[in-house]
Amino acid sequence: MTDTSLRMGGAAAARGWRKPRTRPAAAPPAGTTAPRTDRRGTAASMAWTVLESGGMTAVSLVTLVVFAHQLAPAELGSAALAFSLVSLLTLPVEMLFQDALVQRRDAGTRHFDTAFTVSLGLGVGLCALCWLCADLVGAAVGDPQAAAALGWMSLSLPASGLAGALIARNRREFRFRDLAVCSFAGRFVGGATAVAIALFGGGMWAPVAQQVLAVALPAVLLWAATPERPRFGFGRQEFRDLFGYGLSALGTNAVIMVMPRLFMLQVGVVLGTHAAGYFNLAFRAVDVLRDVATTAIWRVVFPLFSRLGEAPRVLRRAFAGAAETTCAIGFPIFAGLAAVAPEVVAVVFGPKWLEATPVVVALCGVAMIHLVRLYAWAAVSALGRPLYPLPGQFVEAAVVLAWPLLGAASAGVAAAAWVLRSLLAWPVDAWMLRRASGLGIKTQNRGLPSIALVAGAMAGAVVALGAMLPASLPGPVRLAVLVAFGAAVYAALLALARRDVARRLVSMVGSVVFRGR
Repeated sequence: MTDTSLRMGGAAAARGWRKPRTRPAAAPPAGTTAPRTDRRGTAASMAWTVLESGGMTAVSLVTLVVFAHQLAPAELGSAALAFSLVSLLTLPVEMLFQDALVQRRDAGTRHFDTAFTVSLGLGVGLCALCWLCADLVGAAVGDPQAAAALGWMSLSLPASGLAGALIARNRREFRFRDLAVCSFAGRFVGGATAVAIALFGGGMWAPVAQQVLAVALPAVLLWAATPERPRFGFGRQEFRDLFGYGLSALGTNAVIMVMPRLFMLQVGVVLGTHAAGYFNLAFRAVDVLRDVATTAIWRVVFPLFSRLGEAPRVLRRAFAGAAETTCAIGFPIFAGLAAVAPEVVAVVFGPKWLEATPVVVALCGVAMIHLVRLYAWAAVSALGRPLYPLPGQFVEAAVVLAWPLLGAASAGVAAAAWVLRSLLAWPVDAWMLRRASGLGIKTQNRGLPSIALVAGAMAGAVVALGAMLPASLPGPVRLAVLVAFGAAVYAALLALARRDVARRLVSMVGSVVFRGR
């Protein structure tokens, strides 16, 4: 969904790739509220974003399970192709001005009005374009159902334009509670409606309805909940203030967002909608877990790092510890999911989806790499260098574009290409962060190899136990035993190998649980 896209941006992108000069902080413009950047305010913001992401993850998982049992792989594949195209068109609608409004310190009412007017106009225009070109798209992929899905799913584009400036204002002022409540309420209603449609035999129209409602309902609720609503208006100077910043951020985001959508289109065209259904299920199963972390991290860390970016030494000191803590939480989740992927697919989604198991395993590896790269993207953007991630993303794009050209293109080749793109781009990102901040490669990855080894040892122990369990053991019981065993093994190994990290995690959990007491 659009809320899970990475928010990248930097005000000084137009100056090139020189290191930014520090400048004195500007006072907040009239009519705005200074954001709370103290420790308690940041913890509250992170807690609300985690709750929002967790709630949306629960909704997504429930709907995905229902879709897996009620829809055929080809039906899910048709909706996935339409969603890929709509997501690409959502990029300029939602992201052209949002991070620019968050980061720009002197953003005033006219800036928000201009961003709102242009974004809404883009959404309406691109929606009309989808309806006009739907049949051509269906003919190109050989799937008339995808054409019908594209037209109706494109109704989410005007809703994205309606919400963009509102989301930016709430992020800017650290009103994450309003964002969380509106987003979750809308997503819950949309998910419940989609489940009902699927259970009554609606087929492909269930994910179509979910996408439209999941974007439109939060937009309407946020419009009602935000007191400082933008109006129709346009200012040339305000547009110029935001456009250069936003275009640079959009260029970086476009590469990030285009690749998975382009990859899904490639799978549909080269391997068929049946294979696209398997890949879509695997992507959604893994990405909903990954996005719990990335959405919460980005929404809070980017505006916070944007302020720390004025003091690069402080940013460098905070970077390594934050990345280490995040990976200590994320690595065991994805390593464990890879270890129990056959059981998860069979128990949760049903035996007919077992062909998706290798793709789930591959995507778990990509998710672990993504967690490491996420902080590099946030740091260079906070330092005013949103174009710095582009070299790594160009490496990714080259791999994604090349795999269909192989004569023996298959599902295995496609999954391997998706992993290879991240492996090759990771060191490029690290090198670019070093150029932007002076943060050495060793410092960037401090403590991560030991955490990766602990997570890998846990995954190996889970696989070994799975091989010893009797085949007659019921699937849900088998899965529960493996998950409990993996959690216990990881906790024990982390306490032995990295006692400092284990203590940090315990302290963090305690501060969240007992924060209000």
